[in-house]
Order: sequence, then C-alpha cells, then structure tokens
Amino acid sequence: MKYLTIIFLALLVNTGFSQLVFEDITSLTTGNSHLLSNNVHHVLKDNSGNLWIHFLEGLAKYDGQNWEYFTPNNSPVPEGTTEFGIDSNDNIWVMGYEEILKYDGISWTSFSNPGFIALYSHNCCADTSGNMYFATSHNGVVKFTDSVYVFINNSSIGLYSDDTHCIYIDNQQKLWVGHSGGISVFDGTNCSIIDTVSYVYGAVKSITQDSFGNIWFPITDGVVKYDGTNWSSILLAPFFGTPTVNIEAVSCGSNGTVWVKSLNQGACYFDGANWTFFGYYQGLNTNWIHNIYCDNNDNVWICTCDMGINLYENQQWTYWNSLDGLSNNRIMSIACATDGSLWLGTDYGTSRYDDSNWTNYKYRKHEYIIWSIDNGIGDKLWFGGNCGNSSLEAAFYLDSNWVEFAGSFALNILRCPVYQTLEEPGNIIWFATDKALNRMEIIPNLDPQWTVYKTQDGLLNDEVRAVLRDYNGDLVIGTWGGINKFDGTLFTVLPLPAGEVLSEHITALLEDHQNHLWVGTTNGLGIYDGQNWTIIDTVSGLADNYVNALYQSTDYHIWVATKNGISRYDGSTFTSYYKSDGLIADNITDIVEDQQNNMYFSSLYGVS
Repeated sequence: MKYLTIIFLALLVNTGFSQLVFEDITSLTTGNSHLLSNNVHHVLKDNSGNLWIHFLEGLAKYDGQNWEYFTPNNSPVPEGTTEFGIDSNDNIWVMGYEEILKYDGISWTSFSNPGFIALYSHNCCADTSGNMYFATSHNGVVKFTDSVYVFINNSSIGLYSDDTHCIYIDNQQKLWVGHSGGISVFDGTNCSIIDTVSYVYGAVKSITQDSFGNIWFPITDGVVKYDGTNWSSILLAPFFGTPTVNIEAVSCGSNGTVWVKSLNQGACYFDGANWTFFGYYQGLNTNWIHNIYCDNNDNVWICTCDMGINLYENQQWTYWNSLDGLSNNRIMSIACATDGSLWLGTDYGTSRYDDSNWTNYKYRKHEYIIWSIDNGIGDKLWFGGNCGNSSLEAAFYLDSNWVEFAGSFALNILRCPVYQTLEEPGNIIWFATDKALNRMEIIPNLDPQWTVYKTQDGLLNDEVRAVLRDYNGDLVIGTWGGINKFDGTLFTVLPLPAGEVLSEHITALLEDHQNHLWVGTTNGLGIYDGQNWTIIDTVSGLADNYVNALYQSTDYHIWVATKNGISRYDGSTFTSYYKSDGLIADNITDIVEDQQNNMYFSSLYGVS
C-alpha cells in the first residue's frame, strides 16, 4: 500500500472573483412543465443526448421533445430509489432496495441485490467496459460484472476504509474512492492512499476530473486540484461572499470549466482564469442545491432541493421547477401532504385543510387522540394515536381512502399511543410507542408480520418517543432512557455527554443537512456531529429546556418547539418567539412547513 503526503498551497485571488446577473429568466413550475417533482436529485445525459432525471418518485427521460416516465405505476422502478447511473452502452442502472435494475432502452432486467448496495449506497459509476461500481457505507466498493458481485474493500485491496462516500473512474480507468478522512486510488493492481483528514471536515463527497486530466474534490471552504504531480487548494469562501462555505460537489465541463456547489449558498464556476459566483440574485431560483451536472455540450444542470432544475445554457438560466373548522383545539401533531393540504392531529380526531375548506375525521365516533402524523412513501400519511380505551389504532390515508391497522387487527401488539411512524421501502413500518418499538411488514394478501423490540432485546427503555434512519443506514431510536442505534441485528448505545445536564428522556430526533443528529430532551437540546456533543439550553438561547419537536425547513433552519415558545437556529444564532410575539400559545407541540414555505406551529389551543 502506498501513502501520499500532500502539501497544499492555498490560492486566494480576489481579483479573480466576479459576479454575473442574468435578467432573461423563464420560470417553469410543475403546473406548466413535466417534472415529476420539484425535488430533483440528479440528472445525466446518455450518449444519444437524452436527459435522464432522478426523483424520489422515479425517473423521467426527456429527448428534447417528448417525456417518458418510469415509476412504480408502469415499470419495476421502485419509489425512493437511492441512485441511478448510465454505463458506456447507454444502459440505465437503478438501485432499488431489493434489486438492481438495468434498462437497455426496451426492457428491464432485474438482478438480485444483497441489500447493502442500494440501502447504503451513495453513488455509482461505470468504466469503459460497461462494468458498474457501487459505493456502499459498510462494504467498500462493489463491482458488478456479468451478474457477479466483486468486493473492492479494505481486506481485498487495502482501501483506506470500507465506509465509502463517492467513487469516480478517471480517464485512465483508475478508481478513485472518497472516504471520511481519505481517498483511495486503485489502478486495478495497486491501491494508493491519500490522507485528507487535515483538510476535509468529514467525508470526501465528490471526485471528478476536468478535460485537462486534473482531479478535483471539495474540502472545507474550498476545493483541491491535483494535476498528476502537484496538489493545490483554493479557498472559495471569499468568492461566495461569506466567512465560511461548505463545498459538497464538483463537476467539470468538457471545455475545462469547473463548477462547485455549496450546501446552501449557491454555486461557483471556474473558467480557467476567474471564479464566478451564482446565487439567487445572479439568476438561480434558489441557493439550495442537490447536485450539479455538466453535459457534453457544456450545459450545466443544477438540481435543487425544492425548485426543480436550473439549466445554464448559452449564458442564460432556464428554470424548471414545480385554519375555523378544527375538530378540537388541542393539536398534538401537524403535517403537510404532498397535495399541499394541511393535516392536524387533535384530541378528537384529525382535521384536513385544503386552502379553503375543512374536513374532519373522527374514528368510529369515539374520542380519538392523534399523537402523530408522519409522511410516508409517496402520498401516504400515517396517523398514530389511541382511543379512550387505550387501544392503538394506526392507519394511513391515501387517495381519499383509509387503511387501518388497529389493536385487534395487530393481535393486540400495539395497545398504546403511537408517538411516531417511520415508513421505509419494502413495506416496512416502524412505530415508536410508549410500550415498545414495533416493526410491521405489510405482505400482500396476508396479515402483516409484527416484530416487537423491548429492553430484553437491547432497548434502553421500552418507551420510545422518536425514530429515524440516519445517513449511515442505522435506525436511531430515542427512548425514555437514552439513544439506541439498531443495524438490523444488534442494538448499540449512543452515549449522551458525560457530566452534562442533558436528560436521558428523549422527546425528538432530527438529522440535519450536515448529517448532525439533533436530540430533543426534557432538559435541553443536544447536537452530535459524529464525534462531539454540543449542548443548547436556555442560557445559550433556547426558549425552554423541554423540547417537544424538531423540524428543518427548506432554508435549512432548525426549528425547536418547546413548552415555552419556539426557537429558530439559522446556522449561527438562536432566535426565540413566544405568545407575546404572536404565537397562539407558548406550549408548541409540533411544526410543519407548507409548499409555499409558510411555517405552522400547533399547540394545545390551536395553530399559529
């Protein structure tokens, strides 16, 4: 194994910074264009010039005139696909949770998937021979050739780590692999290691090569360029006009241009001499970007989190993008459906508001507390609560129809309040209740299969208040006794900071856009970056130490609902709001944002 030592030269040339403003702007929404969603994850062009667009809902193909869609309704493509790629033969590869699919332009071929590839995969790429490579979180790189999986990992060739975040095949067919703290370069025989821990905070998330053969990858506050011999770093924060910037991805055009995208501050490109900043005031319709792709014609496709696609072509931008009547004032939960309607869970059923009208739903004419409303896959909304006799009734609502999973139906397994529901691909649903963590698998034409996890299985406490799937693929479980992680086999404990006042009574969990874990408790808020804890309380700006709910809005601000007001974190400071500022009450129970970016705050006395 060969190790490379890097000496970085920081280049800061303010005279090379420029800003452009484009006034000729056309706006397209999902109402007048053909995007499946405004949340676009990735775009690629095949050798025939067709544009392929990746959404959570599936894939779309655009040939310049006509649109073709591949969704669960008309193809094997599952909803919530993690990634897709195009090989040298223009085959389309789609990673599903139970299979890997290949589309040759006519038909789909399914290959069995061990599970780890799609579930924990960050991206994929192809070599000139048509072999596909998949970056996984726990198994290194998996090469797929002739229906056979070959592992390229630490034990087989000496990868820096089996935790891989990105992969890239350069023009010499070398495999570049980005890890947390390093890069591996595999030439087919030998593996070289590049230590980046001193320069990159966290993982190397993107690697690419420009038309001159230079390798580029993002680092903290900038990018690194490697010309085959020398390494240099370029600090980009001044070009973005901010003290610091989180560069996440790099893409190169065939004309030598280099494009970089930040986490939430827009993009920059390098034409060989100058860096040019692009943001909201320079032509982009949002600064929140998922990905950047440069096609063979040097058109730049910018995939955004909530405003569709921005196309930069011929120095112009084109945009593709997409309460009286409540059943009860005591609102325990709130959610926004995919059709834009607002749903509220109350002490007496649930209410739906569609911009002008209210519709109230009451379960079997009984008083029915809706403890939680959670968005499921597609258009589903999951409702968890309990009737007056404490028998849980979990249900989901889809296309004006209700599907119930009641206590008796579930063999009395779930006879307690449901605080949160998490639906995952493969018809797997997790219920956080005050008696256990419950897993339900829906099997067509059969009764659901239930698995119950309690303290004897490894839980810190049987009362579970929150659950999420983190970026590493682990299930994170907030209990009334601390935090567990579950990899599907074993429960482990995420220790809370020693000597701190943070309570072990977990009330809410959130993973933000930086993969930091936010933990709401009955005595303070904790933020875990993977190594260190930061404790937030009333002394440091929190409205109250008892946290009821956590929410990240589309502008990446973190909202904290407490028993005495609401706090908003903008990335640097906390700002708190109370009833004296206009809230209907101080005890806020839940938070949601609608499709027009309006924020709603539920309380025991109504909604603000």
